[in-house]
Amino acid sequence: MTTVDVLPTNEEAERNLLGACLLHHAVFETIGRFCARHDFSREAHRQVWDAFVHQQETGGHPDWVTLPEALRAVGVTNQEQIDHLWRDTGDWRIGCSTYDYVAITEWARTVEALGVRRRLIGVSARMAEAGYDETDTDEAVRKAYQALGDATERRGPTGDVTLAETTDALFDRLTGGETEKGLMTGLPHLDAATSGLRPGELTILAARTAHGKTALALQVARKIAGLDTSVAYLSLEMDADSLTERLVSTEAGLPIRDILEGGGPDDGVARITDAIGALHGLPITFSVAPATTLPEVKRTVARWADMGLCNLLVVDYLQLVGMGRAVGNRAYEVGAVAQALRDLAQQYRIHIFALAQLSRAVEARPDPTPVLSDLRESGGLEQAADSVWLLWRPELFTRSPNDAGVAFVRLAKNRSGPLTTEPLQFDAPTTRFGLLSTREE
Repeated sequence: MTTVDVLPTNEEAERNLLGACLLHHAVFETIGRFCARHDFSREAHRQVWDAFVHQQETGGHPDWVTLPEALRAVGVTNQEQIDHLWRDTGDWRIGCSTYDYVAITEWARTVEALGVRRRLIGVSARMAEAGYDETDTDEAVRKAYQALGDATERRGPTGDVTLAETTDALFDRLTGGETEKGLMTGLPHLDAATSGLRPGELTILAARTAHGKTALALQVARKIAGLDTSVAYLSLEMDADSLTERLVSTEAGLPIRDILEGGGPDDGVARITDAIGALHGLPITFSVAPATTLPEVKRTVARWADMGLCNLLVVDYLQLVGMGRAVGNRAYEVGAVAQALRDLAQQYRIHIFALAQLSRAVEARPDPTPVLSDLRESGGLEQAADSVWLLWRPELFTRSPNDAGVAFVRLAKNRSGPLTTEPLQFDAPTTRFGLLSTREE
């Protein structure tokens, strides 16, 4: 038997983990943040885990004395098998009693990581089957991605956490010199108020159509990627080529379409070439999904996060993500998607920057300055977001020459600090936002 034929397992870690659950009542809830039934390699270990779950769901906790009854409750009917598992767990409990309690988290992480690796090995057959059996290529790809997503599904650091754990983490950050600064966007007023885009949080950038949401999001993505931080851009409207053209136009400071159509300044080609060179090595990944659903987004984010491709995830735009099933209430659906995005941000410790549409109500008011209630299906969006940016360009409402090129981003919600407004200038041909103070008079 070759090394390739041996599935990666650590049965000792599994036994120690299950034994620790019987010794310390709080252990089961702690390790449930990391691993689940499918992470255990042996069916006997999975059956014991199922019994623990049953004991907890019925108001108790993993208990060696009542384990035989719990095993019967979860479908283990062979009395000889029950007796064998009961004796084994007694040995596991004694065997792990000498271990330090802090080792339990490491056992849980080990069991979970090896479970993911075994499922990755097994998923190859399902992906090959989709390739052979499906006549529809898109459906074959969908099944392959779904199989990969199922295989790499991880619990992540969710669930209950004790004050002892959070204070230990805070102490480690303080003594390690870590700060609460997030990813800097290059917008000074917003960066100062929010301390940047921090992991585990959701920012919503909202505006009316044609105000420059995508342009500003791309500019933020470019700024952060320029700091050697990975960015993933999930586009539900524009294709990757169009997004790239926008980035190049902004970088070069001239419209790329003019150059592609044979016009523009004499040095246009050189400037575009330099811009392409500057952008080429940036860690930005595009994914275009015109009709995506929340389950597909979750699988994509899991894949990106595991590959290290998205410290920042941009979703353009949020209201185009469906639930994947009939809901009936549009406001509920949008709010549920927003909350799910924030949950993903916390699970994978990334920042999610989601674009959204403002309602038409702003166009009917004498003062076009948007407010939180202008968010289309606003209740759920506002509640889920850690911060909300409202972008508007007065000239699109007033048609006044005095407002030409002026734009504002209002920080209308900020869980971590004060509210503020960022005055900007906007150059429509290059879709470039700049600080208003740098505008040439």
